[in-house]
Amino acid sequence: MIHPNMATMLCFMTTDAPVAQPFLAGALKKAVDSSFNMIDVDSDTSPDDIALVLGTAWQVAIQSTAVTRKQGIRGALSRVCITLARKMVADAEGATKVIQARVEGAASLEDARKAAREIIRSVGVKTAIYGQDANWGRVLSAVGNSGAAVVEEKVSLYFQSPDGKEICVFRGAPVSYDLVEAKACLAPAEVHIRVDMGLGEGAATAWGSDLTEEFVRLNSVYTT
Repeated sequence: MIHPNMATMLCFMTTDAPVAQPFLAGALKKAVDSSFNMIDVDSDTSPDDIALVLGTAWQVAIQSTAVTRKQGIRGALSRVCITLARKMVADAEGATKVIQARVEGAASLEDARKAAREIIRSVGVKTAIYGQDANWGRVLSAVGNSGAAVVEEKVSLYFQSPDGKEICVFRGAPVSYDLVEAKACLAPAEVHIRVDMGLGEGAATAWGSDLTEEFVRLNSVYTT
């Protein structure tokens, strides 16, 4: 039961940074929204969710003028949360791959998050990635199902190869591409998908696992 909305997890972090509670609470909320709330394994949420940061230096609060220090702490907390979230996905039941979906050019941050989450939540995308099928139609269908603003003629879709090279498979319409190269993009343990919506500045990244026979087996033999 791991799905965006923090998933099934208990996360405890500590810091000795001199931060005030209100600041750290706000920083944690932003970090969780871009990490634990951007992952999926099986589309099921759970009531057992918590993310805490325990501080040891509350008596020395960050001053409002310490902008650089605040940015550093926000960045560090975000990196820790993203690392832990990715590890959760990589450790998914029966998973063989981590799927990273990056959505850019969305009309808003909310739209970018909706589209990215729907890509990694889609059973069609999960099974296509497991089978190493560069099925751009499933990815675009997920984007369309997300509720984000979409103008098909402006959308571009890319798969990234292990050496970092991007292969465009859709740019307002299907484009010709090398099937062997596209399949090779889906072979690594981490698969990258990038979608440019062509509508604005919204951008977000989500992470999910592929869906395998082993996942079905493990969950079918599970007994409460």
